[in-house]
Amino acid sequence: MSIEQARAAVESGDIDTLKRLIAEDPQLVNKTTADNPRTLLHTLCDYPAHRPRYRESAEILIRSGADVNARAKFERKTDPGETPLDQAVDRKHTEVANWLMTIGAKRSVNL
Repeated sequence: MSIEQARAAVESGDIDTLKRLIAEDPQLVNKTTADNPRTLLHTLCDYPAHRPRYRESAEILIRSGADVNARAKFERKTDPGETPLDQAVDRKHTEVANWLMTIGAKRSVNL
C-alpha cells in the first residue's frame, strides 16, 4: 500500500481501492511525500470535476480523518501552503468549495 496507489484511486474514482488502502493504513489519509506535499484531499480538490465519484471520495476521506486545513507547502515557495479549499476555489468548483467550508475548511491567509 502506498500514497501513490491511494492518489491513483482518488484520481480514477476507484472507491473500493481507496477504502481498502485506508482500512489497511488509516494514517494514509493525511500522508504526503517529499516530492508531493499534497494530501489525498488536496489530490481530490485539484480539479474535482475531473475526478470520477469525487463526492464519494470526499466523504470517505473526511470520515477517515482527512485534515481539511492541511497545507501543501512546496520548497522554494514563500506562501504558507495551499489548502484543499484553496484548490477548489482556484479551480472554480463552487460545490466542493462550499461543502469544504461547511465542514470547517479555511483558505490560506496569503492566497
